[in-house]
Amino acid sequence: MGALAIATTTGLIAWGGAAGAARSNTNAKDIVVGLANNEGQAISIPEFRYGALAAVKYINATGGIHGHKLKVDTCIDDGSPEGSINCANKFVAAHAVVYFAGIDTGADSAIPIISAANIPYVSEFPWGSVQRSSPDSFGLGAGDTAFFIAPLHALKQAGVKSFAQFYYDIPSSQALLPIVHAIATSLGLTVTQISVSATNPDWTSAVAAAQAAGDQSMWGILQEGDCTNLVQTARSAGFKGPIAVGSCSAYINALGNKAANTLTTWPYYFPQLYKVAPKSIQRQIKIYEKYMDASGYKKDLNGYATASFASMVELSEVMKSIPGTVTGADLLAALKTADVPGFMGPTVDCAAHVFGATEPAGCNAKVLLLKVVATKKGPVRKLESPGYENTASLAG
Repeated sequence: MGALAIATTTGLIAWGGAAGAARSNTNAKDIVVGLANNEGQAISIPEFRYGALAAVKYINATGGIHGHKLKVDTCIDDGSPEGSINCANKFVAAHAVVYFAGIDTGADSAIPIISAANIPYVSEFPWGSVQRSSPDSFGLGAGDTAFFIAPLHALKQAGVKSFAQFYYDIPSSQALLPIVHAIATSLGLTVTQISVSATNPDWTSAVAAAQAAGDQSMWGILQEGDCTNLVQTARSAGFKGPIAVGSCSAYINALGNKAANTLTTWPYYFPQLYKVAPKSIQRQIKIYEKYMDASGYKKDLNGYATASFASMVELSEVMKSIPGTVTGADLLAALKTADVPGFMGPTVDCAAHVFGATEPAGCNAKVLLLKVVATKKGPVRKLESPGYENTASLAG
């Protein structure tokens, strides 16, 4: 943790020091960043877009990239392959240097188009099988594998021997089933995999199926509303075991102490964890709060926006390592060897291939594991253990 603090502090100095370059280069050409995000009927998480936009405001306010401002070209899609292909073509036409996805479950279809144009694909986490495996794809926040291993390992540590996995009936979720099954097997856990509709899930039936199978716990990587409905339905049905709900947070306030005995994972510290964060990260949390507020997104501080804000800032650090004008080809090459300070999270090391051939796009394997506990004042989200868990060493 000490090494992280030193590296992060150095990164903050570098970010602040670029401001003079911006003032002395008022005619600098903008660097176009393509920003895609799913905000359709099946998948809609605008918070990922909010965080990225607030981060760009911060980056530009503190000097940009060697005096060049970032200019966002936004493309809202519905998570379908066609939607992502449209975004890819839009970004190529706009001469974007990167396809940055807040969340884009259909982006597997976009990668061949942007790869042909020497444009890298960057997101906080990969959202599909091509995104996990393409040499032109980079998950700066953490590999998907980290979000599977951490909660399942925690359930095992809690004495659980079986769990139900709820997954959406869409290709990007279905593609994860063999990976989850393999991890569960390596941990000695039995898994019942239960499909739910991405647009209109029947949580009563899904929970009943898990209970009929005799599963001791439940887990799903879901949207905020579905996390709330899953936990509420399970508790109403008398299920008292632990429930792991991906990276959701809104369900905690929505359900009060009924949210107790749930687990979440996240690579980034957020304002609610300010007091237990390292000093260097506390400074970054303040920056994040300031620019989210300035962008009109203050109510979304403690959720998904942390990931896109942090990843956009980390991407800007990779851009700063490139001398002269930033191009897509230069950025693609720089990302392949990127080793930059994390922002509100662990160091980004894309060259390390922390999950090997299983998920080469993952640039780190560290996440925070949090548990919700009931108190007289309401539910509190606490770290299960101090600092990050290195999931690359937990499976098996």
